[in-house]
Amino acid sequence: MGWDKLSAGRLIVFEGPDHVGRSTHAETLRLKLEANGVPVIITGLARSEILGDLIKSENRDIHDFGPKTRALLYATDLMDQVENIIKPSIDAGFVVIADRYIFTPVIRESLRGVDPDWSMNLYSAAPDPDLTILLKSGPRRLLQRVIYSGNVGTLSRYESGMDLGFSNIPTLSFLEYQS
Repeated sequence: MGWDKLSAGRLIVFEGPDHVGRSTHAETLRLKLEANGVPVIITGLARSEILGDLIKSENRDIHDFGPKTRALLYATDLMDQVENIIKPSIDAGFVVIADRYIFTPVIRESLRGVDPDWSMNLYSAAPDPDLTILLKSGPRRLLQRVIYSGNVGTLSRYESGMDLGFSNIPTLSFLEYQS
């Protein structure tokens, strides 16, 4: 695809597990596109004005909520971005790069018992991506990245899958959850 073909506005999504490098790849793509004159907006999960701060808050862990409530919060967050950022930017000719989109919350909550069809229906008004890039890495490599970054102590119960009962040890649970 030539750079001129991107001027019509596109949605490119990076999906993949925690610590796989989605943000790094999204930023690298942004820089490459902008260097070639393509206007770019980066967005992603938990970045809406109305819910982004709540979802990322250290004072309130939304992962203490039930899985359906959490699914509704993530869907509200994303749909707010669809209405206020994603669709208007695509219509204006921007390439929108999403660091996570629909699949991450649907998969996470389906692992916790939420019907994936019910979850997907929450996002029915969201535009389909023009390109989805799934980044993959083995569980041990992901854990090495967590340790190397110095973030091993910040693994939450939810991020490590401890809430699913894999293990009471965050790193062991993380390895099982990512398998």
